[in-house]
Amino acid sequence: MCRFKIDDLVEVNSVIMSKHTGRQGRIKKVIPSKRQTQTLDRYVVGFNESEEEEFWDIQLVLISPPAPGE
Repeated sequence: MCRFKIDDLVEVNSVIMSKHTGRQGRIKKVIPSKRQTQTLDRYVVGFNESEEEEFWDIQLVLISPPAPGE
């Protein structure tokens, strides 16, 4: 089972440096690991309407789940 869901608000941590380190965005797509290993899951995070980037599970920290009805 993947740690994050679509629309979860996440922050990019500094485990693996990225130009997005410290930025917050929402999960747009979940790409489960073929080996069923949570740390190998990947996620597409949207930072605004036109900017998206793919990250490994260990690069992301949950900020808060979306409020009901969002």
